Parts: sequence; structure tokens; C-alpha cells
Amino acid sequence: MNKMVSLILGLSFLTAGLKAHPVSYKGAVSVMSMNQANMSDQWIHYSLTPRFSVGVRSIRLTEGSQDSWSHLSQFGLLVKRWNYDNFQANIYTFGGIGAHTYQDRNGFAALGGAKADIESRKYLFSQTYEALLQSKAKDFHRYTTRAGIAPYIADYDQLHTWLMVEYQFKPGYQRQHDVLPLLRFFYKNVLWEVGSSIKGEWLANFMVHF
Repeated sequence: MNKMVSLILGLSFLTAGLKAHPVSYKGAVSVMSMNQANMSDQWIHYSLTPRFSVGVRSIRLTEGSQDSWSHLSQFGLLVKRWNYDNFQANIYTFGGIGAHTYQDRNGFAALGGAKADIESRKYLFSQTYEALLQSKAKDFHRYTTRAGIAPYIADYDQLHTWLMVEYQFKPGYQRQHDVLPLLRFFYKNVLWEVGSSIKGEWLANFMVHF
């Protein structure tokens, strides 16, 4: 009986954690749309295995009145996963190459990053680093830290809710620091997030696995 309970709990953590990750179960198609006033980030990935995915990504960065657009082919890799009765932890890496446009000039773009997270049914913590290198525009580096708590414990087929706060550090940009309180919801294979920075700028994210 204890083994069965542990298995069910482990599967529930796996299902919950997959929603915001670049790699999902074998054969899954993942669509992610992450949007802020000064940035939009769109992913489509296909998981060839439970540890490796390939796809495309489009990133818009805005500083002042200027936009840069990068379009990349990208991979995602699950480096390590730890499954326990009460929590799950993961390390991912991802990278890609492509092209970008800035002020009517075309150039080369490359991206790399890593993510580590630890999550139970009650608490969540993650750390992400991303670097986008652009030959015709300023390089972009972002460190993102998230912490969250679930106000109630839901079953898989119920609506899950998280209260979260996100901190972003973007060295070299006009807005180097952002703190964003947000709400996360997910139901089965769909996740969405809404929030606002402490300066009043919106955030809206959407993720789904097919």
C-alpha cells in the first residue's frame, strides 16, 4: 500500500512539473508563450525522448523604442532528475542557433541556458540562466529566480493554483531588476500565468503539452 501511494504521488509530481519544462514525455508537443511588456518568447518543441527535445523559438526584446527579433532552432535536454516520495528535482539545459533582425539589419543569433528546479505538491523553487547573443544588437543575459506555494493540494483532474514571485536580473539593460508577483494555474495539460511587476507592467504566460 505504501509503495502504491508513493508511486501515485511521484506520478503527480512528474505531471505537475512537466508543464513548464522544455522536455516532456516521448512524443509530446509542447507549446509555450511567455509575454511581458518588454519581451515575448514563443516555443514549440517536440520531445524525441523523455530527456531530449527539438523545436523552434522566437524572441522579441524591446529596449526604449527599439525591437530586436531572434528566430532560432533549439534543443532541450534533461540532464538529471531526482524523484522522491515528497518532491522532484530537475536540471535542464537548452541551446540554439538562428538569425535576428534589429533596425532593418539581419544578423546571427545564438542562445544557451540552464534551469534547475525543485518542487513538491506544496512548494516550488527554480533558477534559470539564459544568454542570447546577437551579432547586430546588444547581447541579452537573464537570471530568473522563482518561488511559489500552493494554497491547497489538488488532485490531477482538478484545477491547481500557485502563488508565486519571480525575480529577474538583466545586466546591461535599462531595467536590470524586475520583481513580479504572479498567479499560476494549471489543469491537466494546460498551464497559464498572470501577474504584474511591482512597477505595474503586465505578465501573461501560456503553456500546453499535446
